[in-house]
Amino acid sequence: MEKSIIVVLAYFSSFAILTGFAVLAFWTLYKRFHLSALGQTELIYVNYYSI
Repeated sequence: MEKSIIVVLAYFSSFAILTGFAVLAFWTLYKRFHLSALGQTELIYVNYYSI
């Protein structure tokens, strides 16, 4: 019984660590592209629709 609890805790901790890395990588890529390419296109869209 105790071994299964340890296995479940290890599984959840590894899953949480992998999820954290994935979110961190996605967030850095999103901010980098958002500030460079998507930011410019959003400015174009805002200027186009505000006219």
